[in-house]
Amino acid sequence: MSKVLKKSEKNFLDLLEKNRKITLKRAKKLLKIKRIVELENLGLIKITFSKKQKSKEEVEKALKKIKEKKEKEEEKEKEEEKEKKEEKEEENQTYHQQKERVKLSEEQQKALDEILNGEGMFLVHGVTGSGKTEIYLRAIEKEIQNGGAIYLLPEISLTTFLIKRIKEYFPDAVVLHSALPQKEREINWWAIRYGIAKVVVGARSAIFAPFEKTKIIIIDEEHDPPYKQSPESSNLPVFYDARFVAELRSKIEGSKVVFGSATPSINTYMRAKKGEIKLIKLTKRVPGMKFPKTQIIDLKKSGYDDFFSFPISPQLREEIEKRIARKENSILLFTRRGWALYVICVACSTRFTCKNCSSSLVYHKNEGLICHWCGKTYPVPEKCEKCGSEELEIVGFGTERIEEEIKNVFKVPVFRLDSDNVKSEKKAMEILQKFEKTSPAILVGTQMVAKGFDFPSVTLVGVILADTEFMLPDFKADERAFTILNQVCGRAGRKIKNESENSISQKSEDISIIQTFMPEHNIIKYAVSQNYEKFFEEEIEKREEFELPPFSEIACIRFSGKDEKKCHMISEMIASKIKEKGIKCDPPTKSIRYLVSGKFNLKMLVYLKDENDAKKLREVIKKSQFFLHGVKITLDIDPESVL
Repeated sequence: MSKVLKKSEKNFLDLLEKNRKITLKRAKKLLKIKRIVELENLGLIKITFSKKQKSKEEVEKALKKIKEKKEKEEEKEKEEEKEKKEEKEEENQTYHQQKERVKLSEEQQKALDEILNGEGMFLVHGVTGSGKTEIYLRAIEKEIQNGGAIYLLPEISLTTFLIKRIKEYFPDAVVLHSALPQKEREINWWAIRYGIAKVVVGARSAIFAPFEKTKIIIIDEEHDPPYKQSPESSNLPVFYDARFVAELRSKIEGSKVVFGSATPSINTYMRAKKGEIKLIKLTKRVPGMKFPKTQIIDLKKSGYDDFFSFPISPQLREEIEKRIARKENSILLFTRRGWALYVICVACSTRFTCKNCSSSLVYHKNEGLICHWCGKTYPVPEKCEKCGSEELEIVGFGTERIEEEIKNVFKVPVFRLDSDNVKSEKKAMEILQKFEKTSPAILVGTQMVAKGFDFPSVTLVGVILADTEFMLPDFKADERAFTILNQVCGRAGRKIKNESENSISQKSEDISIIQTFMPEHNIIKYAVSQNYEKFFEEEIEKREEFELPPFSEIACIRFSGKDEKKCHMISEMIASKIKEKGIKCDPPTKSIRYLVSGKFNLKMLVYLKDENDAKKLREVIKKSQFFLHGVKITLDIDPESVL
């Protein structure tokens, strides 16, 4: 690596660490390179390609083979569907499956015109089903005449569904993400490099797609945390946020950046309110697509006393049965994995915990007791280790148990989407594709089911218990809870219906059911009414009062080590050094995951007023490296979570 690149690497890492706005001139000076795509050579993303450069002819030939292979696979799938008599193309025709271009609504056309006639950054704040994707594709179509387009999604599994729709517009579009076979990923990379492909779809790392010049970058579902690389997945001392890198790339190349979401992050929406980002609103769903009716089930007053034995209320059960009778699909959300939450001794109230962690063990029917923090498994005990009693009780429920109970009651195919059942992106895509092709069917899962999937056959969404997200000790907890509820409810009512269908459907409305012990909670009220503005006003008022982002910048310093006393000593020493610099910080406290895999974990929040504070903080962290002695320090600017 050249000296220039080494210097660029250091400067760019510093820039990512600061995570602050910069000017075009400053960006170019820092990078010292012509194209940001060279960052892949700096190790900011993992590239496992062979170093041998491929010719343009080789790439075109390989792309042709990949295309032919996929066409054969698709043809085989069609034949299998025909054999199974799954002839539902007309019935399940959706907005994204229509071959003819749909006519944009007045709101959509206005939004598209603003993007095409403007420059810089845009936020498309549109309700679920408002046709944001169609706007993005039309904008890309116009912009790629003079450069490339990057379409970012927060999850790899979402690319499988979107690429089909994009191929209708751009047959040469390619996918770029870590779950691709290495050979295909390499070919796609060179196709972008040579300009054969002008549109790339992918997850976070696709922001480094090697276009000579980008014209437009789409960041769909911009609120989603996976856009920021987590400390666990990074081999570097800092971790990048694809949204920030998109802004940086935009400054360098003069491209447009379009953020889009039904529930924008508080920070992004605040910037739009200030005029830093142009705000575009879509308040209606596309013609023919209606919002689902929403019903709140108060578990305290519903007369249903058996919730913890079978967490499906009579009202939700009745609606599921209606969908099964009509051969329609349902999605059920619950944010806890496993069969049961924990095992407890009835005699002495002892919970069974992991020997390496401070975590309760979660009961899984086939695997036994599992620690969800370190992954260690234990056999189910026959008696209590503390008092010797054999009277043990399995308490609570998770997605695994809900899946089993539903299969027994409803006798239809049930698919589960959570991190226990999905060990790879490929597995997630397989489950979602099977669910899409099966009716009637039920999809049970954690937050994964609340992503931006578009299933026209889904006419019912049920939230098993909305309360689980409200009580977390994190200033972003309410924002996440509102987003999850709003997004998952938006998965219903996605089928476009003509006038005759709408008149018939009055008797069978699409519906979202939220079960809760706290129906009066404002988050639930705002999510049900799709009232983002009211939620934003209330949330921003709280954050201003407590000087939380976006009214300050927060850094979370995490300490981890096997020596508990040393962790506490070093964290307190660094806290003292930070205060000496005149920077406000909280005292070090135990992380919610205090003991994981034999290592103790502490955290400390630091409040940065300006760039000078950030510089002082980095100096303290840098000097501390000399006396850490087995304690790992991680600095996270603008953390997605402070748990």
